[in-house]
Amino acid sequence: MEVNLKKKVVHSENPLEHWSDIEVVDKKVVLDLGCGWVERDYPSTPKYFISRGASKVIGVDPTEFEIEKLKQLYPSHTFVCKSISCSNDICELVKEYQPSLIKIDIEGAEIFLKDAPTDVFDSVEEFAIEYHNAECKKIVQNKFQDLGFEITACNSFGFYCTDPEIMGIIHARRKRACACANHSVKEIQEKTYFLITSYLANPYFNEKKSHLKNYIGGIRKYIKNSFIVLVDSVPDADIAKLCDVYICERRNFNAPHGQADLEKIKIGLSVLESFGAKWFIRSVYDYWMNNDVLKKVEEWISLLDQGKVLVSTRWKGEKEGWLVNKKILSMGYGCFTIEAAKLLFDFEKFTGCAEEQLYARLELLFHQDQYYLYESTEEMVGGLFFDVFNSSGNKLNSKRLDAVKENP
Repeated sequence: MEVNLKKKVVHSENPLEHWSDIEVVDKKVVLDLGCGWVERDYPSTPKYFISRGASKVIGVDPTEFEIEKLKQLYPSHTFVCKSISCSNDICELVKEYQPSLIKIDIEGAEIFLKDAPTDVFDSVEEFAIEYHNAECKKIVQNKFQDLGFEITACNSFGFYCTDPEIMGIIHARRKRACACANHSVKEIQEKTYFLITSYLANPYFNEKKSHLKNYIGGIRKYIKNSFIVLVDSVPDADIAKLCDVYICERRNFNAPHGQADLEKIKIGLSVLESFGAKWFIRSVYDYWMNNDVLKKVEEWISLLDQGKVLVSTRWKGEKEGWLVNKKILSMGYGCFTIEAAKLLFDFEKFTGCAEEQLYARLELLFHQDQYYLYESTEEMVGGLFFDVFNSSGNKLNSKRLDAVKENP
């Protein structure tokens, strides 16, 4: 898959700009080679990585004063006073600490990557390297090729040395395997797993229950190998009989709409994992299944086969029929690999608009070539077969109810 290569001019050593193309730091072990420059007008790189949620930073620098200062500031992290003078120096650090992210700014000593065996870097998912001459640049690029990494950004400098052949920053990550590895997604699991979240409560309780029963019936009709996990906050024995796994959790009975869905999704993910699911389709209770939606489901699965880990849609509001905000991600529908969903939904609570916060996490955690977003839910499902009950279930959308009745 061809990566959309980023390019920009970096104008300072401030890590907020200098290393901003590092994709994922949250919960990662970071090996920071060249971690000095503590007392500046901007954050040190260890502080930057810690602020972005690194679980552990191993900082390495030859300046003893800098290392001692960092030990005092961040005692729960590890700092080593050491210069890099051969490939073995790098290999020993990687073997000992097993980092998932390596940042390198060691004034030309990145040349020693050349003789480092590739298997040493099995734990590494991402590199960010500042190179200091043309030979170093070539060695870094060749090493990424040997490791099976793809270059995601090549940044030049707007200060000191502006020739990108001599100095610059290269970012690379391990190539993302398709969720299916060498098989189609249909081959890697026997079932098509569905995770449905619902809230069968007044108003419109009877209408909601009837619609959900018909929706589940449609899934069973069109997808013969379906396996349905449903999580609700209101118990219903009739609905439970229609599901493969039915969970009633009372904790979110009065929780805000987005927060309740987040909690239910995380419960459902743990269940799906226990059954060995690798990918699944997620929806809420007031969606629909018919032949038109089935065709779209096949399209989503095809996108997973092409290497996407997440297929979803921007959320389109009712206001004048236009997209309210392009940087919002629907919580209602999606086709995910388990690992992608675990990353996306792995946080405690929404602090504002749920859809905006979810989109921000999408941009933070995933490269744009990893996911596919439809411009609206209507486009994603092939019609008005969704959100029959609006405003957190407090309004009945008769137009959409008619659409599903007319397209069984």
